[in-house]
Amino acid sequence: MRKHSHQTETSLTKEIKYLLYKPRDYREDTPSPLLIFLHGAGE
Repeated sequence: MRKHSHQTETSLTKEIKYLLYKPRDYREDTPSPLLIFLHGAGE
């Protein structure tokens, strides 16, 4: 019996709606932490 290795790469493009909240003092030129909440992921 011979061993075989297989690999598959898949790409999916999907349009999703999201809400983005930024602090009042947010500046694009200053690094900021990012928090992502994936609703429906067993929370």
